[in-house]
Amino acid sequence: MKRKQIVSIAIIFLAAVLLVFLLVFGLNPDKRKNGLNIVMSKITGTPPPRLVWQCFKQNPARRSVNLLNGTESGTLKWKFKTGGRVFSSPAIGTDGTIYAGSMDGCLYAVTPDGKLKWKYQTGKPVYSSPAIGRDGTIYIGGNDKCLHAVNPDGSLKWKFNTGDFIESSPVVNNGEIYTGSNDGYLYAVREDGTLAWKFRAGEWIKSAPAVNSQGQIIFGSDTCNVYSVETGGKLNWSFKAEKYIFSSPAISIKDDVYFGSEDGNLYALNSKGGLKWKFDTGKDISSSPALGSDDTVYIGSQSGTLYAIDKTGTVRWKFDTGAAIYSSPALSGNGIVYIGSQDKCIYAVRNGTALWKYKTGGYVDSSPAIGPGGEIYAGSDDSYIYCIGR
Repeated sequence: MKRKQIVSIAIIFLAAVLLVFLLVFGLNPDKRKNGLNIVMSKITGTPPPRLVWQCFKQNPARRSVNLLNGTESGTLKWKFKTGGRVFSSPAIGTDGTIYAGSMDGCLYAVTPDGKLKWKYQTGKPVYSSPAIGRDGTIYIGGNDKCLHAVNPDGSLKWKFNTGDFIESSPVVNNGEIYTGSNDGYLYAVREDGTLAWKFRAGEWIKSAPAVNSQGQIIFGSDTCNVYSVETGGKLNWSFKAEKYIFSSPAISIKDDVYFGSEDGNLYALNSKGGLKWKFDTGKDISSSPALGSDDTVYIGSQSGTLYAIDKTGTVRWKFDTGAAIYSSPALSGNGIVYIGSQDKCIYAVRNGTALWKYKTGGYVDSSPAIGPGGEIYAGSDDSYIYCIGR
C-alpha cells in the first residue's frame, strides 16, 4: 500500500472518530472530553483510568460515578462464593479483575468471568474496601490493624501496622495512601510502606477519606466532625454535625463537600467548610453520597429510602426499598442509580422508578461498582460477590 493511501485512510479514520463523538456529545466541552474517552475506550478495548472503578466510590473524590452506561437488565451473569460475609465494596482493575474483601479474612481477586484468580489472607475479617494504585498494587485495611499492600499477583508487598482495626477504605493520591484507623488517626503512608504523616481526629475513623482538587484530605470521625487536612497533616478546617459520621464524603468539581451523619442529615458544605444546607432523612445515614454532573446528590438512609436531592437541598425524587440502606449508591452515564438494601436486593433506579431488582441471599451492605461493560458488582451477607449484567 502506498504512503499516500495509508495517510488518507488514517485521516478518514480520525475524522470518523471525531464525527461520532461530536454527534453524540454535542458542543459541551466537558461532554466532548468525556465522549472522546468513551469512544477511544470502545476502539482500544481498554477503559481509560478515569472510567475504572479503582476504589470505594470510584475515584479519590468519591463521587461514585461512571461515565459509561450501566446495565438496564437485572440478569445474573455469575456469582462467586467467598468464605465469609462480604461488606467490602468491589474495586476493578484496568484488566477487568474484581477485588473485594471478605469476613473470612481474605482479599479476593476474581476474573471478569467469575473465576478465582487468587486470594490473599490478612488473618482477620475485612470490612474495608480495596483501592488500586497506579502500578496495580492493591491496598486494603483489615481487622489485624494493618494496611496491606498486595502485588497484582497476590503476593504481599508490605503491610503497615496501625493501633487498631481498619474499617475505613483507603484512597491513593500523589504517591500516598490515606486511610483511617479505629485508633483515631488518619494515616498517610508512602508507596514504599513508610509513614509520611498522621493526624489525630478522635477515638475512631470508619469514614473513608476523600481528596479534593487541592490535594486536601476530607473525612469524618466519632467526634461528629468532618475534617479537612492538608498534605503533611495540618488541619485546614472542621465542621461539626450532631452525631457520629460513618459516611464517607463526596467532593464536587467545585470542592463542595457532601456527607451523611448518624443524626439523619445529609450535609452540603462549601469548599471552606461552611454549611450550605442540610436535609433530614429522618433516620441514621451510614451510606455515602454519589454526585451527578448537575450536582444532584444521591444517598441512602436507614429509613430504607434512596434520595435524589438537588443542589439547593430539595428532593427531586425518592425510592423506598422497604429496609435499611447501608450501601452507597453508584451512578452510571445513562442516569441509573444502583444501590443495595437490607431487604437483600440490589436495585437499579432511574428517576425514582426501579428498572430492576435482583434478590441475593443476604443483606446487601456492600456498595455496587460499575464495570467497563456496564455490569454491576456487589457483595452480599450471603458470602457471594455478584455480577449483574446484560
